[in-house]
Amino acid sequence: DGATVILATSSTVQRVADTLLARQGLTVFTNSIAIAGKLAGHNKNRIYLLGGEVQAINGATLGRDATTMLSHYFADFAFVGAGAISPNGWVMDFTREEGELHGLMLQSARTAVVVADHSKFSRFAPVRVGNLEKVTHLVTDRPPDPTMTAALAAMELELLVADGTSQPERD
Repeated sequence: DGATVILATSSTVQRVADTLLARQGLTVFTNSIAIAGKLAGHNKNRIYLLGGEVQAINGATLGRDATTMLSHYFADFAFVGAGAISPNGWVMDFTREEGELHGLMLQSARTAVVVADHSKFSRFAPVRVGNLEKVTHLVTDRPPDPTMTAALAAMELELLVADGTSQPERD
């Protein structure tokens, strides 16, 4: 409650947004039209939709307007999806605009989290996302294979495997 959160656009990050519906007084920066609509008007949240060109295929705002707006903010948490995670642990995306914005999102938070389902591991996409050294956690739905696990172990991040069940709240 009361945290400042950056949320990127992806189906996996939308699941994160679903869990945030129960939280109160959030300040959220997002480039996702769906996430902004989902969280706006709930529990005294303040929602900022990043500017930019609307990409109809994914309901995201991208481009210089989005990165310029985000460059003025800093958050407690950032949640970014991955188009792919290469065998050496690079987070990758499909467009330069997504890659730039996601890299800035990771840089702009105290706790930077990449969320990716198991199908993203050991794959490639055309654009490498920057600021991987800022990633503190990688959350996924299944443990990666041993090669991928070794690549991730070389990075200073915590690998969390979510089992899809609700966890009791901690004080």
